[in-house]
Amino acid sequence: MKRLSIAILFLLGSGGLVLAHDLFLKLDIYALAPRARARVWVFNGTFEQSEAAVARARVVEIVLLTPVGRRRVPVEAWQEEGARSLFEVETGEAGTYVAGVALAPREITLTAEQFNAYLEHEGLSDMLAWRRQKGELQKGARERYAKYAKVIFQVGEQRTEAFRQPLGYPVEIVLEEHPLDLQVGGVLRVKCLKDGRPLPQQVVFAGWEGAAPLRARTDAKGVARFEIKKAGTWYVKFIHMVPASDSHLEYQSWWATLTFEIAPRGDQKGPESEKKSSSHIPHLQVRPDRRGLLARTGKNLSRD
Repeated sequence: MKRLSIAILFLLGSGGLVLAHDLFLKLDIYALAPRARARVWVFNGTFEQSEAAVARARVVEIVLLTPVGRRRVPVEAWQEEGARSLFEVETGEAGTYVAGVALAPREITLTAEQFNAYLEHEGLSDMLAWRRQKGELQKGARERYAKYAKVIFQVGEQRTEAFRQPLGYPVEIVLEEHPLDLQVGGVLRVKCLKDGRPLPQQVVFAGWEGAAPLRARTDAKGVARFEIKKAGTWYVKFIHMVPASDSHLEYQSWWATLTFEIAPRGDQKGPESEKKSSSHIPHLQVRPDRRGLLARTGKNLSRD
């Protein structure tokens, strides 16, 4: 299948487009030398293609977890280059690093058809069922959404525990095992958090470039499991949505992504990883990859 064909169109009247953009952080390489500089690319669209650069004014903070602690990267380091944004980080001593970005919330108003299609596309089946139960499928919606993205990378060969440390975002994804311990044929386990607490029964997607995403639900401890089918650069993402208590909003959502590399076995450092069985992975499904939600409407709207 050609990459161009992964875009899914929802025909909802006539006019412009509504786009649902995920936010991902990516590096050119995920194994760096100590005391080196690296670019962190910001993709605003799909994991494969950024549709538009994110303006610096939207950035709340840029954070870097290092072996010696947490530090802020100046927002002034944020740049735009074509359809992508980027910022540079400087590594220190060897260890495992995490970079994170938080964007300021935005609001969007959608028709009933647009909102229902968006819920279906993004796997928000629980919210779609809630609207159906409440008799609100014919109602438009105003939503406030906020996005948070993280990326894990390795500096030198010394492993450290930064990958386990939450950044304190309203929503985020944390690996249960070090990326260097992950192998093809094993199981990827991720914990999903809301306000620092495990998020049960959350729909989560995971995948790698050029492949259809995998779908799972978290268990009672907020952990989702995926079979590792291929080495390479992986992502995990979810959207958590609830009805809003604000008088001028109907819904509020928080978007989380995590990017990391699963190296081929010959490239993995440190002690040999234990083999993990890929059996008993609940709710594992394949979901067609889609380049955002595109819907014809009366206006040109973008959820970036």
